[in-house]
Amino acid sequence: MAGKKAAGRRKTAGTRGRGRRKRKRAVRRRRTVSPLMRKVRMALSGLAGVMLALTVIYCSNHPEALEDLRGRLPEELTVSWQTEQPGPVTEDGLQVHFIDVGQGDSALIEADGQAMLIDAGENDQGEKVCQYISSQGYDSLSYVVGTHPHSDHIGGIDDVLYTFRVESLLMPDIGQDTATYEDVMEAAQSRNVPVSSPEPGEQFYLGGALITVTGPTENYGDDLNSWSLCLKIQYGENVFLFTGDAEAQAEEDMVQYARLRGISLEADVMKGGHHGSSTSNSEILLEAADPNTVVISCGLDNEYGHPHEEVIERLARMGCVVYRTDHSGTVTAVCDGTEITWETEK
Repeated sequence: MAGKKAAGRRKTAGTRGRGRRKRKRAVRRRRTVSPLMRKVRMALSGLAGVMLALTVIYCSNHPEALEDLRGRLPEELTVSWQTEQPGPVTEDGLQVHFIDVGQGDSALIEADGQAMLIDAGENDQGEKVCQYISSQGYDSLSYVVGTHPHSDHIGGIDDVLYTFRVESLLMPDIGQDTATYEDVMEAAQSRNVPVSSPEPGEQFYLGGALITVTGPTENYGDDLNSWSLCLKIQYGENVFLFTGDAEAQAEEDMVQYARLRGISLEADVMKGGHHGSSTSNSEILLEAADPNTVVISCGLDNEYGHPHEEVIERLARMGCVVYRTDHSGTVTAVCDGTEITWETEK
């Protein structure tokens, strides 16, 4: 395809086979609790956890019991299980472009002639992102995803909305009182692009690629990073996991949510959380995803020190291959549903 440089090729097998309105924060008041009562609460909490775990294990082995349980629960408490499967693999395959936008995030996903953009970097990166999308031969996008309202993720989205025909803009159900966020909302309204906030467990297709929303799973108040819209993308046996800037607690919540609902987070490729920050990329998520490859998007010599050394060391202990946009420029994964071939700009 045009606009790609085939230097630094690396092949790895896909081995797994596999609103916008700001929510009000709940105010919690600290109460004095006696040591005895604290111990009682801890004991009850532990017992509840054991009972829940045993229930999940039993229901996993006895589907009829799960259906009976679901029938007895209120609708808002019923368990939603993953039911859809990826579409057929075609010769067009899947391409995932981790676009070099400096200290920010942007990824273009192509599947069977359809395209989706996840984030668009800072405000000054919008033109570059638009040029890259055009270089891949697209004048329209099925989806544009703004993982969360920070400018290093949605800054260029207004340029994208004005430049391309976009069918849907997906963002978490949280806003921010900034010019950048308002520019995106104004662009969506001006271009008649519907904006929605998908819930965890929701699924949709991009060509033959099945996309599952895996987060956010809780209300994180003013912690915009943890509101990040997280996506699992599966094409044939190849799986990618995008977690935006979700912090460690949000990652843990996502893992627990997925376990309770039978959604696997295992991925061949994981987009390094929060540009490789130690506040993300927790061991619990990395163990659940167990990625072969991690791609980190960050700016060269950035002021935050991303990626943090402890994260790089953690990934090395796990045997992950790591690509960094500050070293390799734009990084592209070309998938045929079984194997992944890597291409780098530098």
